[in-house]
Amino acid sequence: MIKESELNTEIAVEEKRRQIRETKMAADIAVEQQRGSLLERRTQNDRTDADTKAYELEAVLKPLREMDWHTLMALTAGKADPKLSIAMAFRDLADNAKRIGQLNITPDLLESLLSRTDGQSQREQPPAAPRK
Repeated sequence: MIKESELNTEIAVEEKRRQIRETKMAADIAVEQQRGSLLERRTQNDRTDADTKAYELEAVLKPLREMDWHTLMALTAGKADPKLSIAMAFRDLADNAKRIGQLNITPDLLESLLSRTDGQSQREQPPAAPRK
């Protein structure tokens, strides 16, 4: 009877261990399912955010996309670097080179254009301060 009681106790203990393992496995599965669900939601939210940002950008850029680039450059002329404006003017000259009979650009002209954009010509720059 003692042996039978010990055997029944061992069977009961083993049964409890099996139940604990199954419960633990079920809990792990539930946690993984929740993670999957959260990841799915996060992915969906990220897609929604990206779609919203894309729509905003499309709304902002659509009018600009339809504008001529010359118009855009004119709109930003006050904010643009004067050297960029000079470069764009030379580009326009090059684009229309077939219609231009003769064009003389002297080094003096270039220097005066560049000195106006720098605020002072290279000849007018103060000497460099001595180094210590």
